[in-house]
Parts: sequence; structure tokens; C-alpha cells
Amino acid sequence: MKKTLILILLLLAASTANARIFNGRRKGFVLGGGLGFAPVIKWTETAYESFGRGFEASDKEAGMGVNLAIGYAWSKNNMIVYEINAAGYKTKIEYYNSDSTAWQGMDGFLWYHYFGTPGRSLYTITGLGFYQLKVNGHQPDVVGQALLLGGGFELARHCQIGVYWASQLKARGPDPDKSHLNVLFTVFAY
Repeated sequence: MKKTLILILLLLAASTANARIFNGRRKGFVLGGGLGFAPVIKWTETAYESFGRGFEASDKEAGMGVNLAIGYAWSKNNMIVYEINAAGYKTKIEYYNSDSTAWQGMDGFLWYHYFGTPGRSLYTITGLGFYQLKVNGHQPDVVGQALLLGGGFELARHCQIGVYWASQLKARGPDPDKSHLNVLFTVFAY
């Protein structure tokens, strides 16, 4: 899914390079991506064996945060994007073979609300989507619904720094608990 979104973003960027879509007014088509630090990445899961006995696996680390977004701004203060917001780290859980690469995060629709004009503005982020965890490219659990909340400051036109907290919502059955906190520097073309 991430590779598909990256390919779509690259094709759109290439096809609109000479077009006047990106006029700097934070209105119309938007395309963005960012990198940063994930100070908290955690998951806990309870699994049940036969006869009702359960065991719990968990991990809490820090790592790298990323986001990719594509969407539309219907005014200078509001935009809706489809975004992948994820965090990656090296896990030491023996269940997955030590020193495995783990990625977890959410993809879904986010609403960015800016409180000022483009260039220097506080903003908030709210969104719903799906949360998943992958270890060494394998998906060990079921994808669940997710919530993302955040906010930040637009440092200059197209450049902003924000804090994103995403968490899987509780599901039926075993209690999965997955969440991450990202601090990202993001560039938006609009």
C-alpha cells in the first residue's frame, strides 16, 4: 500500500510539474511528505492459547517517523488529505527474531485546520483510518480502526512542524493496543 501511494504521488508530481496547480495559496490540490522523530512507539497484544490461558507481548521503543499525504484544500484554512503516518524501529522481541524491523502506523483521511493565512499559522489535525503493525514486512495481526490527533505550526509557506498521535481503537476479542507519537517536519505543495 505504501509503495502504491508513493508511486501515485511521484506520478502526480511529475505530471503537474509545469501546471499551475501549486499556486502557494493553500487552496486546491495538495501534496506533502515529512520526516522526523518518533519518541514513543508502542504496542501490546494479548493472545489466547487453548484452555483459555493467555500471554502478553509488548514493545515500546523510539524510532523514525514519516508521513505522506495527498488531498484537497477547499479554503485557505481547511484541507482534507489521505495520509500515511507511520513510525519505524528495530524491535528486540524474541517472538519476531531479535533485531527485526517493525513499522506501525495509520493510513486514513485527515482534516488539517489552519488558524491563519499561509506562511505563519497554528494548525490542528484530526483523522480516522486504519492502524496496522508490520514486522519484517509481515503483518502479524488484524488491521484495526484508528484515530489520529495532532497540531503544529506552519514555519513558512509549504513548511511546517507538527506533533501527531495515532492510536488503534479498541477492537473485539484480544485487546490490541498500538500507538505512536511522531514529531515531523513536513513540506506541503499547494
